[in-house]
Amino acid sequence: MTLLRLLSRAALFLLLPALLPGQPTNPEVFARIDAAWTDPDAIALKIWDNAQIGYLEEKSSGLL
Repeated sequence: MTLLRLLSRAALFLLLPALLPGQPTNPEVFARIDAAWTDPDAIALKIWDNAQIGYLEEKSSGLL
C-alpha cells in the first residue's frame, strides 16, 4: 500500500463522522419517551411495600 493511499484512507476515516449528518432530533420522540418514563424510586418503594414470601412475588413482578 502506498503512502498516499494510506494517508487518503486515514483522512477519510477521520473526516467521515464530520461529513455525515447526525441523527435528527424529533420532539415527538422525546415526548413519547418522557410520557412512558416511570420513576425508578417510586417503583422500588412499591416493591418494598409489597414484600412477599419466597418465589410468589406476583405483585412485585407485575410492577416491573
